[in-house]
Amino acid sequence: MTERAATHERGRESGHGTLATAIGRRRLLGWPLALSGMAVAPRVVADSRPPVAGQPGTPAASETNGGPMSPARALQALPRLESLQLDFAGYLVSGVGASPIASARLIVEVGGSRYRVVLDVDSFLADLVYESEGRLDDAGLHPEYYRESRKIVFRSQRVKEVRLRETDDPARTNHHDGKTLWVPPGTQDRVSLIFQYMLMARADADMLRAGREIDIPYARFRDVAPSRWAAGPAERIRALSAEERTQGPFAYRIGQVGHANADVDAAFWIWAGELRLPLMLEFSEKGRSLRFVATAFR
Repeated sequence: MTERAATHERGRESGHGTLATAIGRRRLLGWPLALSGMAVAPRVVADSRPPVAGQPGTPAASETNGGPMSPARALQALPRLESLQLDFAGYLVSGVGASPIASARLIVEVGGSRYRVVLDVDSFLADLVYESEGRLDDAGLHPEYYRESRKIVFRSQRVKEVRLRETDDPARTNHHDGKTLWVPPGTQDRVSLIFQYMLMARADADMLRAGREIDIPYARFRDVAPSRWAAGPAERIRALSAEERTQGPFAYRIGQVGHANADVDAAFWIWAGELRLPLMLEFSEKGRSLRFVATAFR
């Protein structure tokens, strides 16, 4: 067990949080920019020869041209879930280039009707943890706790968390009571949304068809906002090793539509391979981006 994993286990045993250690908050793009040694981050380019119909992992053409589909419809054929870990290399990308700045792990743990998703970021500037826990059923993930933590060099750890409770009552939606936020069914947080989209893409390949849109309520600490996400065309990404990339280097960008009021512009790239793993994560703000590129999975 790694030192970070052991820390999570000690948190469970000490009673901090529901399934894991109490986690706090750190915005990824708030790091100091005292960087040097500029390097070239893995490129993302649209490819002139994307996957063709009939190949493994290729999104099928939709039989309808309706509006955004619901998560319930997309998850009617929800596949069997397994726990996994994805390792990432992190780069700070700006107009003058990119610099390696961090490493990260996306950890997914599934046990019966419960799930836990953790995005754990290590850098020489700060340690950041984003964690989501909740229920799992045929509709996918139902976040019940969301936490963010930050530990900046020479500063104390800061923790921020919120308890999420689903309600069908529109009058109660968005009501914030202490650390409890009432949200509509289907709501996701920053990290559960990535895994939820991965599950939907595994259940319905049409989720990755270019232009396909879906509405997902997005929970923050004090409110929940509507958000719409759309898939882009197939792109070639340099991620994972040659041995692990047996299903090809193509991935589909999932980006937010009409995100003018969002504090951070988030996007992620879902592998065209049958596993539908997120090969890249990107958070952008004020002309700079923090990009995480997958290097290994297990």
